[in-house]
Amino acid sequence: GVGALDFVSREGIDVSHYQGEIDWAEVARTGKVGYVFIKATEGSGLEDDMYDYNITEARKAGLKVGSYHFFRANLSVDDQFANMTSKVKREMQDIIPIIDVEHTNGVSSAELVANLKAFLQKVTQYYGRKPIIYTFVNFYNQHFAGAGLDDYPLMIAFYRDAQPELYDGRKYMIWQYSSRGEMPGIRGHV
Repeated sequence: GVGALDFVSREGIDVSHYQGEIDWAEVARTGKVGYVFIKATEGSGLEDDMYDYNITEARKAGLKVGSYHFFRANLSVDDQFANMTSKVKREMQDIIPIIDVEHTNGVSSAELVANLKAFLQKVTQYYGRKPIIYTFVNFYNQHFAGAGLDDYPLMIAFYRDAQPELYDGRKYMIWQYSSRGEMPGIRGHV
């Protein structure tokens, strides 16, 4: 397995259709990317139109990949689960999936957390591992601190030099420290 110190030093990227067509062989050649998270689905019916290309080509280039679903708190948990599992195939994942939560979509914090918990349970059962929750520091502190999500690993977005701190003292597995990374093989920021 990967030792804790080994994992800490790994850099990864996350991509979606916003990056356009990526030259995955060139990304792999840099030797800088330890893992890739690829947007697969959003809400109850949207799929990222570059997902199939990205996951196939990134794996072909020898990169470790995982997928993410962009969660919409106001939409049916069952419909979102059906959407995610229709695209995110278990056998194509090297890393546990991420559930990206950045908006309340007009529902209360309590409803957001209840819907998210129901979704996370379904995803855990289907993929056999607890997914990672991705969110921003402020969103976590406002809606998730002390909300009973401690069983799920965290990926925290915080675009500053200082490390993120969560109100409830939770530790995170991954810190997304920039949205302006540059990588050979990818046009624009990553």
